[in-house]
Order: sequence, then structure tokens, then C-alpha cells
Amino acid sequence: MKFIYILSFVSFISWSTEAKGQNIPQFDNDVNSIYSEVEPSLFNKDQLDDLKNETEQIVSDIEYFIKRNANLTTTQTQELNLLKKEAVSLEDFLSVIGDGS
Repeated sequence: MKFIYILSFVSFISWSTEAKGQNIPQFDNDVNSIYSEVEPSLFNKDQLDDLKNETEQIVSDIEYFIKRNANLTTTQTQELNLLKKEAVSLEDFLSVIGDGS
């Protein structure tokens, strides 16, 4: 039983260390990855829908990340909020062009 508690604690420490900012660049990479996939997908509604769904997931992940990490600095929180705003705009854009495909 103690082993489970120790393992849980170690996992939590590893996760909170990772959460101090190492995932912020990953969110940025995820958004940029979707941007790079938009042009090749312009005339394929299914691919645009998939990209929109991926973008929705990124927005949810960012919101969750902010809520679960009280140790974020103001700068990190602002950066995440800016990425979230960018992802929401991308999601809106994908909805509009997806409806026109």
C-alpha cells in the first residue's frame, strides 16, 4: 500500500515539474502544426473537420492546464491565454471554410 502512495507522489511530482512551463511550447507547436495542415486540406471537408476537432481539443487542454497549475507565472498564464485565443480564432476560421467546402 505504501508503494502505491509513493508511486502516486512521484508521479505527481514529475507531472507538476513538467507542468511548470515545459508544455507551453508544446501547445504552441500543436497550434502551428494545425496551421501548416490547413492549406493542403482546404478542399477536403472531412480533413477540415478533423483539424477543427483537434483545435477544439487544444483549447480544452489549455483551459485544463491553466486550471490545474496554480504555480504558473503571470507571464506563462498570459502566454497560454494568448495561445488559447489564437486557437479559438483558428477554430472559427476552420468552421467557416469547412462550411464552404
